[in-house]
Amino acid sequence: MVDAVQIISILIAAHVFLFSGLAYSQPATTKNVIVVDVTGEGSGGKESTIAEVEQMAKQDAMRQAVEQAGVYLQTETGVDMGMLTKDEIKSWSQGMVRVLQVLETTTDFNAEMKAFRCLMRIKAEVRTRDMSDMLERLKERLAAEEAAREGLERQKNEAGDLQKQLDELKGQREQAPSFPKLRPSQRTVRPEAGEMVHVSDYGFYIDKYEVTNEQYAAFLNEKGNRSEDGASWLEDDSKHVLIEKEGGQFTPKSGYGDHPVIVVSWYGAKSYCDWAGKRLPTEEEWQQACQGMDGREYSWGNSFGSDISNISGSDDGYDKTSPVGTFPGGASPYGAMDMSGNVWEWTSSLYVSNKNWRVLRGGSWGSGAIIARCEDRYGDIMVLRLSSGGFRCARRFYR
Repeated sequence: MVDAVQIISILIAAHVFLFSGLAYSQPATTKNVIVVDVTGEGSGGKESTIAEVEQMAKQDAMRQAVEQAGVYLQTETGVDMGMLTKDEIKSWSQGMVRVLQVLETTTDFNAEMKAFRCLMRIKAEVRTRDMSDMLERLKERLAAEEAAREGLERQKNEAGDLQKQLDELKGQREQAPSFPKLRPSQRTVRPEAGEMVHVSDYGFYIDKYEVTNEQYAAFLNEKGNRSEDGASWLEDDSKHVLIEKEGGQFTPKSGYGDHPVIVVSWYGAKSYCDWAGKRLPTEEEWQQACQGMDGREYSWGNSFGSDISNISGSDDGYDKTSPVGTFPGGASPYGAMDMSGNVWEWTSSLYVSNKNWRVLRGGSWGSGAIIARCEDRYGDIMVLRLSSGGFRCARRFYR
């Protein structure tokens, strides 16, 4: 296809040819000087003067220029504008303006009108393309906005579904019994092993009370007082021990059945928890059960008070151990008793990364108020059997 540059080149050449003058033309006043046969039919054809021949030559040259420039091709043969790019169409528009400028100097009215119609057609096509581009951009914008709306609606639906699930879980939690049903694969907790409380914010259970002499004696009567790492589970020959053996049976000393067991090694504590269908708590679990979500200093709150725990220096009425649960005012947020004072409690956690040492928590009857805080910790060797040391058990599920 002839482009705009070619159009202009052709038209300029035609213009120069037509209006710069024919070298052989005669003055305008010359009439009928030479008779020329322009039909090619001999003397029988039409005869014209040189002036008429020159005029026909001018018209024919302009017509040829217009045809070569593509005016007729655009208007008469219906060239598909859709095959051209927008830049090509704009180039044609600029070229047709030049065509009209040239044609204005001629007397070929038909060619000028054809060129004008072609120019209008080209400009209409440009406007159509511009409108099409604008429409496409609008469609893209609307599509993007619709996608954003759909995404927002999807997020709202997902948030609604999550809220429903959360509400269902809250309802299940409110309706659940105090002790959820145990998985079939889990061991059953022995009834004689004592009550547990649910540390609901962290998802586990812990003994409400420290393990008592009566409970530990039942364990020894079934398992015996074995030794591990060179030390017996219970130091039964200690002057501090509160369990005695008579007639082959272990029994608490009179009046001490509900006191926490003492002089028991870490191995002895772990073995009891295994026997009871439980385990020793980690020190993190122990602290969570003691201070709850608010990070309190003591199991009952942030201020130390008398008559709420068995701690050295307080007016609690006990020289050493006291019956478990004696001080209900010292309960933790989850109802665990005696977590500050009475006896130190073994945990399963290593102390300073030493495999032979374990962490104890909670302080004892011999500890001051500072040591009995929920966050304080103490460590010792696993075979140590403290006269102020006991334990309690934990479990992920409870029945």
